[in-house]
Amino acid sequence: RDAKLELDEIEQIQVNNTWFIKLNLPLSIEHLPPGYHALKVRVGALTAHMPLIVAPAQCYQPPVLADHRKLWGLTVQLYSLCTPRSLGMGDFGDLRLMMQRVATQGAAFIVLNPLHAGALHYPENCSPYSPIDRRRINPLYIDPQSEPDFQEGEAAQWLASDPQAAGFLLSLAQESWIDYTQVTELKFRLFALMYERFLSVQHQSGNSRLQLFNDFMQQQGDALRV
Repeated sequence: RDAKLELDEIEQIQVNNTWFIKLNLPLSIEHLPPGYHALKVRVGALTAHMPLIVAPAQCYQPPVLADHRKLWGLTVQLYSLCTPRSLGMGDFGDLRLMMQRVATQGAAFIVLNPLHAGALHYPENCSPYSPIDRRRINPLYIDPQSEPDFQEGEAAQWLASDPQAAGFLLSLAQESWIDYTQVTELKFRLFALMYERFLSVQHQSGNSRLQLFNDFMQQQGDALRV
């Protein structure tokens, strides 16, 4: 709403032969709901526009915290969470196994490193704190073995019996450090086989996964190719 106020002058300063006046603008925002608002201020012939963010006095507290009960959990760098089923680095499959295990011991939360997309064209530039796109997750954290296109297509067979896959797995198992180049090559070989399987069944009627895929492509558009 429009409101006319007499603003108190706080100070005047001169910069490069131009005078600037600092005024005090009192705001009463008790009537505004939390959220984003637009603030327009007009002083003489000058008009300024700026966002006004109204936040509640405190964030939501779940009952367990409001009751001052203590919780415990783990801090995990997901890439380092390797298990016997890992493909060279920790992924969401390993995370699921760990969550199931620690939940039985009473853990209430897990804190993870950032999971944003990294530079797949240069896999060794692997810091989770230097992503190239915060809109996407790092596909190396995907667990191919938990997806239906892995078990139902050629990906599982290739991983279990192909000499190239065996070489990848042996090399990765012997590494003391994460070989991001080999992990990327291995996983994207699996992703390609899984995608072929996905396309091979797209003609089936009532394929809800295909519809979800097409909707996602339509919504994201060119952003997926950047």
